[in-house]
Amino acid sequence: MSVITDGDLLAPALPRPLTFAAAQAAVMANKRGKGFNTTDVETEFGYLLEEIAELHRAWRQHRARRPSAARRALARLRIRPLSAPLASPGPVRDELADVLLFALGLAAMLGLDAGHAVETKIRINAQRAYRQLPNGTRVRHAGRPA
Repeated sequence: MSVITDGDLLAPALPRPLTFAAAQAAVMANKRGKGFNTTDVETEFGYLLEEIAELHRAWRQHRARRPSAARRALARLRIRPLSAPLASPGPVRDELADVLLFALGLAAMLGLDAGHAVETKIRINAQRAYRQLPNGTRVRHAGRPA
């Protein structure tokens, strides 16, 4: 069994700005080059769920303390802005990237164009109407696009 390290494979030159198509191609090239799963969709869903859990864990560990009610009131009045929601954004950013990369890989494995899927969903969401429940939760209004 040969061991492949990150230094053995050079990262592809990625276009700027990075497109969904280029990101999907890079994710799949990396998976193939390092011998990772590229065919078992069920397993990939499991990996994606684990990455989401890692993102949540990172957010819980690196989030900033919740500001006091007085600080939130000052921010609403635009007197004093709130501090950043993350005390340390690096670990959360890295885990978020892992979630996105696994989702792009899964889309490629399913033969889906992630960019087209996102664009379509943004258009659908823009057409949706929402109403607010008494508890403050916003829910989709019946009779609008799914």
